[in-house]
Amino acid sequence: MTGSQKDALIEQLLKENAELKARLKKLERLLGMNSQNSSKPPSSDPPNAPKKSAPKRRKKRGAKKGHTPHLKEMLPPDMVNQSHVIEPEACPDCDGEHFVDSGEDPLRDQFIDVPPVKIHVTEYVRPVRKCTGCGAMVYAPLPENAPKSCFGPGVLALVAVLTGVLNVSKRKAMMVINEVFNPDISHVSTVLLLRDGLSSGKDGS
Repeated sequence: MTGSQKDALIEQLLKENAELKARLKKLERLLGMNSQNSSKPPSSDPPNAPKKSAPKRRKKRGAKKGHTPHLKEMLPPDMVNQSHVIEPEACPDCDGEHFVDSGEDPLRDQFIDVPPVKIHVTEYVRPVRKCTGCGAMVYAPLPENAPKSCFGPGVLALVAVLTGVLNVSKRKAMMVINEVFNPDISHVSTVLLLRDGLSSGKDGS
């Protein structure tokens, strides 16, 4: 066998090898097809084909049967600020207008809200007097229980929660404070409030 014949034989074997590999891949792909990864019907699946999992059922919302309902608890009478008694004006069944006590407990509906915040201002007035002995101008010192800052502990606590606990930025904290106290606290007062609130928070940490 000459050299050229050997080269031709090797080329033919390589070509046949490539064709056999392509046919093998095609057969493997066909054998792996089933009703889940192709359009084939389930009846054509081989015995070892994976079974199609059943669809998961969505759980129904709400409490299960027999579960004790969580009813809204009424606040005690001492926490009610306003109470309105609404008597029926007419019977919805017969349009009657005369009623007597039924002995049943009344229906109660409570609505909770937060009233608008109104700041509480404490002012210390210290008259300036002139001493008759030496002519000096005299005024009394502030009492010991007077706040060290121009803002009380309630306002400083709000600033500490905003900037410390909730990690709100100074700009957003100013927006919240102006929204809560507006128009009672000016922009300049808010800046001082943030300064005093932040410094008091650091001292307490």
